[in-house]
Amino acid sequence: MGEVLLPTVQWAQRSETVYLTIDLQEAKEPKIELSNDEEGGKLSFSGKAQSHAAGAEGHQYELELELYGKLKKEDSKIAVGARSIVLIIAKEESGFWPRLQRAAGKAPRNVKVDWNKWADEDEEEEKGDFDMSGLQNMQNFNMGGGGGMGG
Repeated sequence: MGEVLLPTVQWAQRSETVYLTIDLQEAKEPKIELSNDEEGGKLSFSGKAQSHAAGAEGHQYELELELYGKLKKEDSKIAVGARSIVLIIAKEESGFWPRLQRAAGKAPRNVKVDWNKWADEDEEEEKGDFDMSGLQNMQNFNMGGGGGMGG
């Protein structure tokens, strides 16, 4: 299998939600966990996928993000597709975050803004919310090893 790789992540937001796309083709056995600690939300991801950049064989990918604000796991949604994994994460408190990650400073090179889905606070009404059709609730998402998110 070799080294563990970081997947590319794109993000956008609305006042109530964060839209995350984990850019992986044909992800196998994805494990995704959303949680909160005292300071904010956390996203943990691991899975196997192919990458044209890293070669035709499967690679292990892992990602840990400490999010700027807390999240509502029970209201968050996910879809695993052929080219990506899409998460719509519900914010615990309404409002725009100044950045995705808790730590200030330059974002990691694998985290990028999804300008196609981005809306500034004054554009939110005209752009509308994210399309959640085809996404399932996080608590119904099978985490690969059996069992879901838990309560």
